[in-house]
Amino acid sequence: MKFRLPGMDLTAEVRDGQAPVHQVVRGRGYGHVLLTTEYHGFVSTVLTVSSNLQDTQQLEFKSGAAWTCRLPLEPNDPIVETRELLACSAKQVRPQDEIRVFVHDASAKEQPTPNPQKELLTIL
Repeated sequence: MKFRLPGMDLTAEVRDGQAPVHQVVRGRGYGHVLLTTEYHGFVSTVLTVSSNLQDTQQLEFKSGAAWTCRLPLEPNDPIVETRELLACSAKQVRPQDEIRVFVHDASAKEQPTPNPQKELLTIL
């Protein structure tokens, strides 16, 4: 998922090691990764990124059904990458699950659209 924000782009994805994936295997762990480009905005801001699951029966963040990350940014800040563990249950509850990601930019007059965005993961 890509969000275009004033002065930068934000990508949210599920990774197996360094590679983005759209299929997850039961009983394995993955990284839910947020990656920004260099921030070229003119003012300081704070991005609040909320990632939500419909429940924790199939997929679960280390923090539960939701993970919220605050990214304080200053003009000309370098690339920021942060991650949270995303575990897939060994039991198959459903064939697909989704992550909804919402971004709030504290300094923006208008929030990025579409917002939230969804990523559908196939459970293998």
